[in-house]
Amino acid sequence: MKEQIDKVIGSIKEFCDSVYAVELYDKKGMIIEIVNYIENDINLAINDKEIKAPPENLIKDIISFLVFLQYVYFEVPMHQRFCNFVNDITLLLSNWNNNIGKNEEITKLTRIIKLTYDQWATLEILLHHTKNVIHMLNNKHTLTYDFIPELSRHYLKSFCDTEDKKDVNNC
Repeated sequence: MKEQIDKVIGSIKEFCDSVYAVELYDKKGMIIEIVNYIENDINLAINDKEIKAPPENLIKDIISFLVFLQYVYFEVPMHQRFCNFVNDITLLLSNWNNNIGKNEEITKLTRIIKLTYDQWATLEILLHHTKNVIHMLNNKHTLTYDFIPELSRHYLKSFCDTEDKKDVNNC
């Protein structure tokens, strides 16, 4: 379990230090402080040591950051790396809050953000598959279009004449 937590925390810190974190603007320092505090609480919990109640300013910073993530979703074009970061940070915050923080506002915001960004990812996958299907259908249409014979009125009239020996006007 500790390995998974370290992996998520490492992924969050790595994203904050990367060039892809432009969406975070000036929030990088605050995120690192929050993650370090949570990492310290997790280490205390793993070592069965007493965990103090989180300070109010930390709770306010977390709520402020989560509200910021809601804003970013509607204002900035998304990319997969940022969505992976959001998934990691909401997972970390949600688990910490369920076990240590116990703040209803954080619980509500992490759920909303997780659902919102998951819907974006689902739409991206749907869009990708839709493009592939359209491309495939377009290719099939192009292939079949070459084989469609052009039926002229003259051909139909001659067909009627030879098959039924009927009047041409009845065709």
